[in-house]
Amino acid sequence: MALTKQVAKVKFRLNAVLAACMVAGLGLWGSGSAQAVPSSAEIVGAINAAKVLPAGQSLSATYDRGQIIVSTYRNPKAQEKDLKIDAVLITKAVKDRFGADVKSVTVMFYDATNRSNYRQVVVSEGLVQRFASGELSQQLLFDALAVTSGSVGGGSSTGVAGNVTPAVVLAYQCVRGYKYEDRNQTYMNLRKLANANWNVSKLWASFMAIEQQIKSGGSTIIDAPLDKLDEDISRDGIQCVAQAQARVEAHNKAMAGLNDARSKLALSKNVGSGMWEPRRQRVLMELRRRAGRGENVTYLHAMLFNEVEPYVARINDPEAMMKAQEKLMFIEKQLGMYADGM
Repeated sequence: MALTKQVAKVKFRLNAVLAACMVAGLGLWGSGSAQAVPSSAEIVGAINAAKVLPAGQSLSATYDRGQIIVSTYRNPKAQEKDLKIDAVLITKAVKDRFGADVKSVTVMFYDATNRSNYRQVVVSEGLVQRFASGELSQQLLFDALAVTSGSVGGGSSTGVAGNVTPAVVLAYQCVRGYKYEDRNQTYMNLRKLANANWNVSKLWASFMAIEQQIKSGGSTIIDAPLDKLDEDISRDGIQCVAQAQARVEAHNKAMAGLNDARSKLALSKNVGSGMWEPRRQRVLMELRRRAGRGENVTYLHAMLFNEVEPYVARINDPEAMMKAQEKLMFIEKQLGMYADGM
C-alpha cells in the first residue's frame, strides 16, 4: 500500500478513535481482559488484528511488569506525527486486548537501512487518560508524545535538534514506584524551569533516563543520578534567576537613563521675564541643584513650567495670576524656600 494511502487510513482511524472517546466520555484505554503475563505472540497478534501497520510488516514485542516494548521498522518517508499516530493506535490495540496488565507502551521504529538506529515513542496510560478526560487537547497530546532517536548501545536525544518543548514537560506524569515523591519533586523543579522558558533539554534527557530505569525495574541504580540531576537543576535554577534579574536591571537602567535624559532636557529650560521673576529664578536654580544630587523633582519642575510660567505675563487676568502665585508658593514650600519668596 502506498505511504500516502496508509497514512491517510491511519489518521482517519485515529481521528475516529479520538472523536469516539471525547463524545462518549470513555477512556482511550479499554478495559480489555486481564492476563497475568501476555506473551510476545499474543501482543503481536493484537496489533496485527487492529491493522495499525501494513500487512506483513516485521514486528516483535516484549512484556515486563506492565511495560510493553514493540519493535518494528520505520517507513523512511514517515514523519514524526505519523510515528506518534502509530504509537497511540498500537497502545490502544494492546490495551483493548490486555486491559489493566498494560501500564505503558514503548514503540521503537528501527531504520531499515541501519538497524542499529531507531526512533522511539513512549505512551503512558496517564497521558492518554488525561486526554480522554478533556484535560489535554488533541494537539497537546501529540506535543507531549516526544519522538526520541538513538542507537543500540548508544544514547538518545529528544527530537532532531535535541530541544524539548515546554508542552512535553508540562504534560508528563512521573512513573509510580521507587522514590516517587523525590522524583516528582525533581520533575516539579523541571516544570518551573520550563515555564521560565529555560532550555531544559539536557536535564530532561537525564530525567527520562531515570524514569526509564524505574520502568525497567532498575530502581537501585537511580540514587546517584537523581542526586546529580537535582544539583544540575539547582545550578540552572540559580542561573535562570540571575539572568532574569539581569534583564530586569538592564531594563530599569535603560529606563533610568531615558528619564535622566528627559529630566536634563526639561531642566535646561529658563524662566521668562515678568511677575516674580527673581523668585521663579531661585526656584529653578534649586530644582537644578537637587536634580544634580539625584533627587526626583520632575513633578515640581513640571508644575513650574506648566502651571506658573504660562500665566506670569497675564497681568490683565487676576484669577490666572492668583492661581499661578498659589502654585509658585506651593513649590517654594516643597523646597523649603517659602520664607525666601515672601
